[in-house]
Amino acid sequence: MWGKTLGLLSLLSEDDTELQSYALTQLDLTVSVSWPQIADNLGKIKSLAKNKSFFSRKKAALLASKVTYHLGELDSSLKYALLAENLFNLSNTDEFTSQILSYAIKKYVKAITSNENIDENHFNLVKNIIINLMEQQRYSDVLCLSIETRLLDFVQASLEKQPSLASKAISLTLKSIGDFHYKQSLLNLFVDFSVTHSDKFQLSQLYLALQDSDSVAALLTSLMAHGGEEQQLLAFQIAFELAENAHQQFRANVINNLPQNLTADLTAIASILQRTKLLKLYLEFLFKRNHSDIQGLITLKDTFDTMRPLVHTSVVLAYALMYAGTADDNFYRNNTPWFTNAKKWAQFTTAAAVGVIHIGHLRDALKILDSFLRPDAPEYVLGGALYALGLIFVNYSWNPLVIQKVKSNLVFGEGHTAILHGACLSLGLISMGSRNMEHYSELQRILYRDLPEPGEAAGYAMGMVMLGSGLEFGGHIIDQMFHFANTTEHEKIMRGIAMGLAFVMYGREAEADPLVEKLLLSQNPLMRESAMWVTALAHVGTASNQALQCLLHVAVSDVNDNVRRAAVIGVGFVLSRSPHEVPAMVDLLAKSYHPHIRSGSALALGIACAGTGMKEAIDILKPLLDDPEDAVMQSALIAMGMVMQQQSDSLVPQAEWFRTYLRSMISRRRNDMQIFGLCTACGILNAGGGNVVISCNSLRGENSVAATVGLALFCNHFFWHPLALMLSLAFHPTAIIGLDRNLEVVDWKIRSNASPSTFAYLRPIDVEREQIILNDPVKLSISQASRIEEESEEEKEEETEEEPQAEILPNMSRVTLRQLDYVEIDESSQYRPVTGKLTLGFVMLKKV
Repeated sequence: MWGKTLGLLSLLSEDDTELQSYALTQLDLTVSVSWPQIADNLGKIKSLAKNKSFFSRKKAALLASKVTYHLGELDSSLKYALLAENLFNLSNTDEFTSQILSYAIKKYVKAITSNENIDENHFNLVKNIIINLMEQQRYSDVLCLSIETRLLDFVQASLEKQPSLASKAISLTLKSIGDFHYKQSLLNLFVDFSVTHSDKFQLSQLYLALQDSDSVAALLTSLMAHGGEEQQLLAFQIAFELAENAHQQFRANVINNLPQNLTADLTAIASILQRTKLLKLYLEFLFKRNHSDIQGLITLKDTFDTMRPLVHTSVVLAYALMYAGTADDNFYRNNTPWFTNAKKWAQFTTAAAVGVIHIGHLRDALKILDSFLRPDAPEYVLGGALYALGLIFVNYSWNPLVIQKVKSNLVFGEGHTAILHGACLSLGLISMGSRNMEHYSELQRILYRDLPEPGEAAGYAMGMVMLGSGLEFGGHIIDQMFHFANTTEHEKIMRGIAMGLAFVMYGREAEADPLVEKLLLSQNPLMRESAMWVTALAHVGTASNQALQCLLHVAVSDVNDNVRRAAVIGVGFVLSRSPHEVPAMVDLLAKSYHPHIRSGSALALGIACAGTGMKEAIDILKPLLDDPEDAVMQSALIAMGMVMQQQSDSLVPQAEWFRTYLRSMISRRRNDMQIFGLCTACGILNAGGGNVVISCNSLRGENSVAATVGLALFCNHFFWHPLALMLSLAFHPTAIIGLDRNLEVVDWKIRSNASPSTFAYLRPIDVEREQIILNDPVKLSISQASRIEEESEEEKEEETEEEPQAEILPNMSRVTLRQLDYVEIDESSQYRPVTGKLTLGFVMLKKV
């Protein structure tokens, strides 16, 4: 063969073009094995390929492409493949063709995203690839490729051929397209498609993505006024989705665009959009299904030396998280003397914790907090109560009495640091995303007084009020905040502004890039840390490669510890909708010599993988639980608690191990930082009575405004412990709540096709019994030994009983994220979801 190849190569130097053409044909047949010899004559082959008078120049181009491919020169190989035109057969499945097509698409996408000129042959090749897929009826592949290559005609064609791909197309666009203008073009295309195909629910989601509140209001009005009962149920379902996912300003605009003379139905729609109905039903669910570990909480209180402020705050935090949203404050009332032992900022946190327990308890909030909100109340109690008021009314600014109460304390609190601090946080939480310039000006006034604690809270709150406004609406605000951050001498104020800037750029994606570059050039580490938070929140849930590259680069290159930690934490936010990618991304970082990077890696895993029980995340976190650095151990405890949320022992064996680990920590000597991590982990494991899960996203997978803000502020508890209570904003009740046309909870059942133990509530941390068994077996009395033995035998008998392989769940039951795949509507039920899908959250039901 080698001799034959040499002979054929010699023919290329002949003057006879027929001989040259013959040689090219024969060499093409053996190129996969003889390419090393052919490469010696590559110059001649390339010259033939470029010779426009040579009738077989396409053959030469194809041969040159294959040889350069084997040489690893993909750019050159693609160049000659394009010159080969129709001889480069797209239908071939060999390695050469597959690799060149893949590289062609990759290079094409890079060119269009960088606004580079594209060769006509290159464009035709990509177009022909898609046409080839269309002919093979691979419409899903056509959709993905045409979205990536920005060929909208083919996007439209694939949807016309297979309309069921519309939801996939929308999801792809929202999650993977960073270019704002191109995303708008795609969404408008999908709007036209949804209008044609009469998918009203899908249409509402598109209007939300386009921030078109006028069209949403028109759609809701049309469904309620002109539709039958099923259409009206759909309008309610759309309203609940908006209440979960849309920011406050958008929902307010929708309400304002509804007809002036509201019918009873449209009044109900407005109530849902204001979140009043949603919060009331979630409060009822969390109260009825409360499985908090009260004995474990008592053990924490009685075991630790709570005279130390941080330890007291830690136990209060555990209590607040366990009972978040349940409105069950009996533990507080039964232990009032202990709670009142707190001093100064620990007292502030204690009062604020009441707000976490009563989140969403709108009707009675002022009554519950009345004794705390008296003008003659101690400064730290009043400040904490104002913070509590903000936590209860978060993202709800339709109660003018509450807003007036908060704003009056911005005046009354002059000279009282804690009162101003609490009032600023409260106003920011209540007005989150409202873009209310009057509220913003009040907060700016506090900021400009240049007082550390009030200024820090004002910085956070200003960002919350202007959440997601970006450069278009908030450009001058960014300039003002940046300027003041560089003129103040107070680190606390700089930190508040650093996070405030990130909130203003929330969800703005590539629009945030100029601000990030500007912040990264600062010599002030707090401004560089702000750049990391801006990147994380601007690209939250997008899995943007550009954002991840920026974060990872800074994580290993910046000279400041806090900047590096924030960069790694940011990875968890950017990948919050792609949790399975996070362990591989942070695995090496979690083994870094640098404790701040290890700490950030742990929190990134917790944020992205909360409630998943993911083995890969657990394997990374486990060694960090015994890290010699207290800050790393603390973060690992918190993150492991997040990952283990709602994971039963039968589903995730490590869940029982982790609770055993927590028990052992309670009984051994610890320092304050470790106790904080331990208590927070216990609170997270039992959060909301075991009925909530932490996530940046709603239960339907859309990014949640309040949850993202809450998690971001929680990650700053390193610097200010009261911010740990912000974690409650990221709690999502994992319930299925079925409602009828009158928005009443009906008698409706669903079937879970798994044994009850698979998705059971966590067993309590029975510390005393474990200590008797594990630590002091010799001193057991006869009665104690007998009792434990009897209990063990009873447990064994229970375990040997045959467990049913399914269970029927009543309406308003807890259904975990993993359990959702196992549930279906009970056959005997007379109701069915109006959308045809059984999902977490609120489900509007039609009779069948």
